[in-house]
Amino acid sequence: MNTYLYAQANPLRYIDPLGLWYFDINSTGGSGTWGGTAGLQIGPAGVYWYAGAGTGLGAGGSVTYNTGDPSTGWSNNLTVSGGDGTLGGQLTDSTDTNGGVTLSGGGGWGLGWGTADAITYTHPIWQSSCH
Repeated sequence: MNTYLYAQANPLRYIDPLGLWYFDINSTGGSGTWGGTAGLQIGPAGVYWYAGAGTGLGAGGSVTYNTGDPSTGWSNNLTVSGGDGTLGGQLTDSTDTNGGVTLSGGGGWGLGWGTADAITYTHPIWQSSCH
């Protein structure tokens, strides 16, 4: 199975013709017992906010470029976010209420490192009518 068929098997040279991408501005962390994650997702599909609470450790934030579209509603997310002040990233393993499992990640700028395993809710602020 070629997972990069949309990019003619060359995702470094070609882009997703459907425009399935978004920027994720994220903050994640916790005290070792309590934790959480929150952020904004901005792309062609619209603008979405998300927030969640659970357990976490450390404190990190990132601005990343991600493929796909944001998923709305409730999910269980394990998120690692942050960077060294120059480079950063975010990796999220998400299971939604319909049983769908998604692994997403992105690279960009980040500062500090934080992780959280949280029940998260994602909701659109604005959705594109053209997407």
